[in-house]
Amino acid sequence: MTAPADTVHEGPPLGGAIDVHAHFLTARLCAAMEEAGHGQPDGMPEVPDWSPRRRWP
Repeated sequence: MTAPADTVHEGPPLGGAIDVHAHFLTARLCAAMEEAGHGQPDGMPEVPDWSPRRRWP
């Protein structure tokens, strides 16, 4: 679906929507990434060490 040609949209794409996506890496996936030589995904210093019990500052 596209907007009519005479419609002008100013502002951010999605009009103020909040991005709430998440990345979840299982222990198995992290181990496989390390074994395959991908220990620094997307230039990060390491595969994130995440846990649902971890508290962020």
